[in-house]
Amino acid sequence: TTVSIYLCFIVMVAAAGAAVEQYLADYPSIGIVIDMHRDALGSDGVVYKTMAEESGVCASQIMLLSGTDESGLENPNWRSNLALYLQEAVSRRHGTLMRPVNLVPQRYNLHLTRGSLIMEVGSSGNTLQEALAAIRLFADAAAPALLELVE
Repeated sequence: TTVSIYLCFIVMVAAAGAAVEQYLADYPSIGIVIDMHRDALGSDGVVYKTMAEESGVCASQIMLLSGTDESGLENPNWRSNLALYLQEAVSRRHGTLMRPVNLVPQRYNLHLTRGSLIMEVGSSGNTLQEALAAIRLFADAAAPALLELVE
């Protein structure tokens, strides 16, 4: 049922949060935490795929998710989250690669660092090759943008 799926999701988010908190305690220099998924687009047996053609390469599209504090849980830095910065940087270089940022009322585990983000690479309809092409294109644009932040 929907309730049991939601409760299972809450347990997974809590377990992931505990793991990330432990890594951040063990390695305090970590500044970026990426929770990577494929989007489960589709309904009634229909599966969708998201596509971009960039630099002659067919790739899945990428969506970044940014949580807020609207649910009542503290997430004080959500407006300066890395997702919005990277969305702009990647979109400038690869205009069709990024889907719009999904702004959600939950914080998930995005409050743990200012560099925490959820990345949906394609959907369940995309191939592994399309997802890998998307990640390569994303990295091509995101890496220089991230280097600008540390300079």
